[in-house]
Amino acid sequence: MEEIAKLQRGYSIPDVELRESLKRDNKEYILPKYNAFYDREQVVLNSSPKNFLVSNRTEITDTKLA
Repeated sequence: MEEIAKLQRGYSIPDVELRESLKRDNKEYILPKYNAFYDREQVVLNSSPKNFLVSNRTEITDTKLA
């Protein structure tokens, strides 16, 4: 996830409408899958989150996909 976010932040998309559309599409595609994973694995993730999670849900929503 980190590598993809870093790569995509490096893209230059001058067209504002296209750029915002791509951001929205990324969020609509990634967030439901991440939330499903998080909900499914919550017991394991909560037992030692530092071993499994680089970012929490809020960070993914607000920062990584912005």
